[in-house]
Formats: sequence, structure tokens, C-alpha cells
Amino acid sequence: MVFIDQVRNLSDILIQHFSQLTLLIFWIYAVGTIIVLIPVTIVEYGKIKKQIWRLIASVWMINFDIMFCYLLTLKNVNPDGFLVSLNKSGLVYALAILVYVYFAVKSWGYEFCFNLPTFKGKKLQLLSFILIFGIAIWISFFKVFSEFAQRWQELFWNWDFSLLDPTESALLKNAWSVFLYSIEAGIGEEATRYINLVLLLVIFKNKKWQINGAVLGSAILFALPHIGNAFASELKQTPLATFF
Repeated sequence: MVFIDQVRNLSDILIQHFSQLTLLIFWIYAVGTIIVLIPVTIVEYGKIKKQIWRLIASVWMINFDIMFCYLLTLKNVNPDGFLVSLNKSGLVYALAILVYVYFAVKSWGYEFCFNLPTFKGKKLQLLSFILIFGIAIWISFFKVFSEFAQRWQELFWNWDFSLLDPTESALLKNAWSVFLYSIEAGIGEEATRYINLVLLLVIFKNKKWQINGAVLGSAILFALPHIGNAFASELKQTPLATFF
């Protein structure tokens, strides 16, 4: 944690003095942040034997070491450009989380698999998966467009996708941020949920409520770090919205 923080400070100093090299310095810092945890994870975290300490170590690594890293102060770059949005989105730290999760899970002797099944010779299961996946996508659009529908057709399928214009976001000034925040959540947050679920399933393996406990426990561990959204977030969520 100290090393990453000092590398960030050094990168900031270099950008202040060599602002014409901002792009190069940023990418060196980004790649370094993503790969620097690999040896630490394999050598030190691989030594942890008890499941509960593996869980605590992962919560610490993800929520305090990685996500508490401060963003770089960029100079001589377009404030509405891709690089500024990439820096603000935290995508670099999301990729660092994914790398950590992969090497931690492998170091502890588990398979790294996001549970998307293969359907060799199982056509019925494949069709069921496609159906459920399609319904999940439909529900996502239904939830959004239900707020704008003026006719029942617009509620269920005749959606006006022109309303989803990232350049006119009510919350994010930069259109790139709309996409990068989504990608960041899809990588970093799902990787976090994944490792929590794996470890909690092992911790509760001899309990009748193994699955219930793992789902509830991972949900709590996932929700708690979002408390910060009520205090320092570009989205500026209210305490009540953050609580929900």
C-alpha cells in the first residue's frame, strides 16, 4: 500500500515538472499499479491458510490498498477527454482488483471461473440460460424506460434509445465517464463479489445455510465500502440513496 501510494506521489511530481509527458507517465503508473501486486499476492497471500484470514486479507487488499488509492493530477490534457475520464473512473484500480483476485484464487488452490457454464450436449440447459439471460437484459431496459413511457408499448418493448445519450448525462459531465464507470463496475465490483463468494462458500461448507450465508455475507461486504458515496463521490448520492 505504501509502495503504490509513493509511486502515485512520484508520478504526480513528474507530471508537475514534465507535463508534456503526462500521457507516458500516466500509462507507466497505470500498468505498474496493475502488475505490482502479482508477486505480493503469490508469495505472501499464498501463505495464508485459514479461510477467514484469506477473506479478511482480501477485504483489506481490495477496499483499503487498491480502492483507497488517490487519482493522479493530470496536466495539459483535455478535461473532457478520454484520459481524464479513465483516471477518474477508477478502471485502473478495477483491473488491479481483477489481477489480484485471479492470482489470489489460484494461489489458494481454487479454480478461477466466473461460472459461465459450458453446455456440451446439454441443449435444454443452453436454451434455459439464453432465456434467463435475455429476460435479465429486458428487465434492465424495462426498469429504465418505465420512467419515460407514455404508452404501454413504450413500457414493454418500443423503447426510444435516443434518450440514452451519454453526452447529456445528468450526473456525469464527460460522456466517456458514462462508459468507463460502467466497465469499472463490471470488472472491479464483480471480481470483488466473486472472491467473497468463493471464500464464504468454503467457510460455510459444513453449514446447512451455506449458500444463504455466502450470498448474504458477500452482499454485506460488497455494500459497506459504498458508504463513501454519500460523502465524496462524483455521483453525489444522498445518504438515503447510499443506504439503499
